[in-house]
Amino acid sequence: MVCAAFLSSAGCVLFTQDSARGQIEKLRMVQMVFIDDFTAAPGKEWKEAEFEARVQGDKAQFQQAVASEKTPVRRSLLQSLSGQFDRSATMLRNRAARGKPFYTDVIAAELKRSLKADYDRASQAGRAN
Repeated sequence: MVCAAFLSSAGCVLFTQDSARGQIEKLRMVQMVFIDDFTAAPGKEWKEAEFEARVQGDKAQFQQAVASEKTPVRRSLLQSLSGQFDRSATMLRNRAARGKPFYTDVIAAELKRSLKADYDRASQAGRAN
């Protein structure tokens, strides 16, 4: 009986950790695709309303992840990743206001490099808990 209870609770812990890593990976893809979609390319046109709708939809995914996370360490990491998404969107708004609405290839590559490191750390922290 004790063994069954232990296995049941251990399985729950593993499921929670896998869910947390899955959530982090989902948010990683949301942000990387966002960067790809808003990187300059020939023929791409800036559409403010579509941009704002996309930001709101993606932001909602970050907010949902933060709200549903029960572990304080992971919640803090998710809040940080959400803040990074907000800063990315703000950067594009500022660029659009100056007439250069998209990320350049160089900016996009640097953002991805930086975000990869941050998401890797978040994923590792999810394993440690």
